[in-house]
Amino acid sequence: MEVGTPVWVRHEEHVWQPAEVSCANPLVVTTCPEDEDEGEIEINDQSENTILIRNIAPHGKQLPADLILLPHLNEAAILNVLRMRYRSDVIYTATGPIIIALNPFKRMPIYSEAVLEKYLVHTDGSRGSPLIQEKEENPG
Repeated sequence: MEVGTPVWVRHEEHVWQPAEVSCANPLVVTTCPEDEDEGEIEINDQSENTILIRNIAPHGKQLPADLILLPHLNEAAILNVLRMRYRSDVIYTATGPIIIALNPFKRMPIYSEAVLEKYLVHTDGSRGSPLIQEKEENPG
């Protein structure tokens, strides 16, 4: 891996911690602070379960409504997008034809009569889907 490559490294509490490669040989990464101080970690085991490539979204770009739009689709990337969308009260995320729903543990305004109408079966037998409409209105 090249110096400067954004990566995810295993973390005991957060499962995955964002980091950046600071030295290629031996592989050393500098963690990006989330809830703790920045620090350097030497990676001795470079298996898939230890370090993963991290996606970098351009500033101002929304999180994808569909995970298949991520350039690097791995465990850390999926968990990060789900966490960020959850923090923004967006509890539904697609991954191809599959919908991932996270329990918000609170009342959400998304279950109004107007939203219910989008799910009802139309006279032609088709169903509406707010998630698909969201993706069409906000691509990528």
